Amino acid sequence: EINTRPNEVLFKYNTNFLFEMLAYSASENLNVVLCTVPLYKTYLEKRNPQMLRRRDSVLNVISLRYPNVRIFNKEADTIKFKISDFNNHNHLNPRGAEKFTKALSTFINTQF
Repeated sequence: EINTRPNEVLFKYNTNFLFEMLAYSASENLNVVLCTVPLYKTYLEKRNPQMLRRRDSVLNVISLRYPNVRIFNKEADTIKFKISDFNNHNHLNPRGAEKFTKALSTFINTQF
């Protein structure tokens, strides 16, 4: 089931907690990679646009505020990730996870 109902209380709590973690990582000179994992195309179509805009606005603020953070966005990568890479609409199978891990490793090695 795809959660399409916004929860303002949970969003605010999670956002504040994320910013606390990022502030700590910056104070410790730690590099951070935030990832969005691949989703199957039928899942992508059913997401709530309002929730995506809120999430993306937070990611935009993070990009501007924290130079130690990189965002690895594979959520909508329907080119490299095919149906054979998924267990279901939002979980990769071992083959898909291996493909994602290799792409993430390359990303990390080129960003830091």
